Amino acid sequence: MKKLIIIGNGFDKAHNLKTTYNEFIEDFFNGYFNDRKKYPNIFAGPLYGIDNYNALKTSIAKSHQLYFENKFIEFTCPSFSVS
Repeated sequence: MKKLIIIGNGFDKAHNLKTTYNEFIEDFFNGYFNDRKKYPNIFAGPLYGIDNYNALKTSIAKSHQLYFENKFIEFTCPSFSVS
């Protein structure tokens, strides 16, 4: 593919593509927990007992503090971090 055309009129959702913000976040963190070596600098500090996306969501729901080393992820997930 040589060109990428972005259409903001619901075209992606009409074709059942997983392109919502929440779907992006879920896919990203599932990838992180499947291969942490692929994304080595996401969190600053240990993730005590958090080893999958559902555990991460549970930890967030319980208001546990998470600190990010990666500023892009911290910026795109402001509700995930307490700075």
